[in-house]
Amino acid sequence: MVPKIAIGIITYKRSVMLGKALQGICTIEKPDPALLEVIVVDNDEMGSARRTVAAMIENLCYPLHYLVEGKRGIPFARNAVIKKAMELGATELTFIDDDEVVDKNWLKILYGFYEGNPCDAVAGPVEPLLPKNTPEWMFNTRYFQRKKVHTGVRVPCAATGNILFSMNVFTRYGLLFDTRFALGGGTDTLLTRQLTQKGGKILWLDEALVKEEVPPSKVTMRWLLARSFRRRINDIKFDFILKGKAYAYFFSYLSLFKNLIYAFAFLILALLHRKHLYSSLDHFAVAGATIAAVAGFSYNEYNRIHGY
Repeated sequence: MVPKIAIGIITYKRSVMLGKALQGICTIEKPDPALLEVIVVDNDEMGSARRTVAAMIENLCYPLHYLVEGKRGIPFARNAVIKKAMELGATELTFIDDDEVVDKNWLKILYGFYEGNPCDAVAGPVEPLLPKNTPEWMFNTRYFQRKKVHTGVRVPCAATGNILFSMNVFTRYGLLFDTRFALGGGTDTLLTRQLTQKGGKILWLDEALVKEEVPPSKVTMRWLLARSFRRRINDIKFDFILKGKAYAYFFSYLSLFKNLIYAFAFLILALLHRKHLYSSLDHFAVAGATIAAVAGFSYNEYNRIHGY
């Protein structure tokens, strides 16, 4: 059987960025002898990305499918991509984000490694491209540093900003993105954690790099702290789902005390040098998120659009 690879992109009111992402896909070299299909799911019920996609169809060397998913939320849109990939008879499905651009060799590198290394998914790094006026200290924060993992290492979870799945993940394992976290994010982490918990294998490929354009609205301390807050809430809620209440409660309280200790320690250091202030506030945000998650609160980061 000839392999068929689907490239899935979900988008919501970021037509300019989507256009750049599709321009990058226009340049990619197809792995032989695979067939290629591109799927764009617009999460705006008004179909605001329709013109952008229509303008790209003439330039794209591969079939391009455009769908509108009216139910607001990332997991609804990603599940629509999976459903369409199944209808097209795809054997593999890759995801990139609408604010990312791929290199022409990206898919050949990704699929070539997947073909030679039995696994259920291959994930790669995303390199953030920060605005010119980004403060120097932000380059060293964990969200804007490239994740460093050696090629071939088995990882417990991964994001969908740069990943290739075997369609068996969605058929044999029966996994889909969890729609209970529609605007809270993190459903890619949850799905890949569910995959590895079921015995699935995700390998890291450091050479399959994509680049992400970071808009100015994300280059703020407020956004970074909100990101830490949201991610910690999600991690605890996912632990409740995957590992049970006893585990989640125990490690939540352990994490709370640890982060409070670090928060106050960095706060003292911040009195001597301002560069430690962010680290202190970040640990306070994580501690606050731990309390919020245990109390049942959520944080919907994706109510706001970042980008254009």
